[in-house]
Amino acid sequence: MRKKEVVKVPDEKWAKRDAGKLFLITEWSAAKAEHWAVRALLAYNRGGGQIPIEMLGGGMEAIFLLGVNTFLRGQMQAGEVIPILDELLDCVQIIRDPKARGADGAVVATDISSEDDIEEPTTRLWLRSEVVRLHTNFSPFEMISTFLAAALKAPESSTPIPPTSPGSLQ
Repeated sequence: MRKKEVVKVPDEKWAKRDAGKLFLITEWSAAKAEHWAVRALLAYNRGGGQIPIEMLGGGMEAIFLLGVNTFLRGQMQAGEVIPILDELLDCVQIIRDPKARGADGAVVATDISSEDDIEEPTTRLWLRSEVVRLHTNFSPFEMISTFLAAALKAPESSTPIPPTSPGSLQ
């Protein structure tokens, strides 16, 4: 049986208009996941990337990391990568009314049918990351967020900054 998971867009600055929205993610079949991974791997390879031997057997997580690295170096074509990324959203449905239940008692989710269903670009990225996490137990969004937070953190100075005005001495 395929995994299904309801995810809630976090109440974060990046979520703005989508904060609190609920989505249902349904795991792909093994065949679909494999086909997606092969297409992503071939796109990576056409971008001039070499697969390090230690990454073999790393599954979707390894392919995602390799792809991001190659795309950021400008070696992959957006026209090839965007459809692969968009396909990740194929297994995402929106839950319009969290109280509504189907005949089987399961939450009612419908296909994303309007551009207003997902209003923030960062929500789309987050949802793609949640799809990868559901399939691999690895969250690219968390990895990237952690990396960015560390990179943007101001280094602490051991040298005190002298006051710039007499009023700041008080």
